[in-house]
Amino acid sequence: MGKTAKKPFYFAGAPLIAIGAAFAAIGASGQEAFGYTAVGLLVPGLLLLSAGYRSSRQRA
Repeated sequence: MGKTAKKPFYFAGAPLIAIGAAFAAIGASGQEAFGYTAVGLLVPGLLLLSAGYRSSRQRA
């Protein structure tokens, strides 16, 4: 149990950004439900990445 994740915000935020981008591409083709879901995935992903960036800047 000694191994802890060094960057948990990046591990959680990166897949949300990737899946949100894929959903945004499908949503841009006319499927509006995918567009709404893309926003729901991209916003938390961006918030997690920015929180990880801020926490890494405060440690340095």
